[in-house]
Amino acid sequence: MFRLIALPALILSLLAVGVLPAMAQAPADSAAAPADTAKTAPAKPAEVKTPAVLYEKAKLEVDGEAEANGSINLLFVPEGGKAMPFSVAVLKESKKEDIAKAIHTPLTLAAGDHYKVTVSGKEIKIEKAKKEFPKFSVTVEKVALPGVTVLVKKG
Repeated sequence: MFRLIALPALILSLLAVGVLPAMAQAPADSAAAPADTAKTAPAKPAEVKTPAVLYEKAKLEVDGEAEANGSINLLFVPEGGKAMPFSVAVLKESKKEDIAKAIHTPLTLAAGDHYKVTVSGKEIKIEKAKKEFPKFSVTVEKVALPGVTVLVKKG
């Protein structure tokens, strides 16, 4: 019988000194709850930056068919040069060959006359026009186009 009385007394004493949290206590007003969660919200993760790989020759490979209207954002950067971002708008039901042709024109403009850009089917090939010209990187920044993937490959 002593043990039955001692256990509740022990719990009450631990609650009083703050060792055990008060489970039955609810916040007095419901407006206090969102303020507490704002203080403990997790920090926004840092933006991940894709490392640039420098190429002598590279190719972009398009796969799939556009299931909706969308866009593809790419970045062309000659070694030691200015970054040239560009975007390509793509219509629903565009096939991979049509998307490759749509990427070809702005990529040719971004690359300039130091680089040769050709398209064949679903592939866009990029290479230095002359051996002494600098290497380059090409990065797919964002594909907001359901059903389509764009890969960068060596050579």
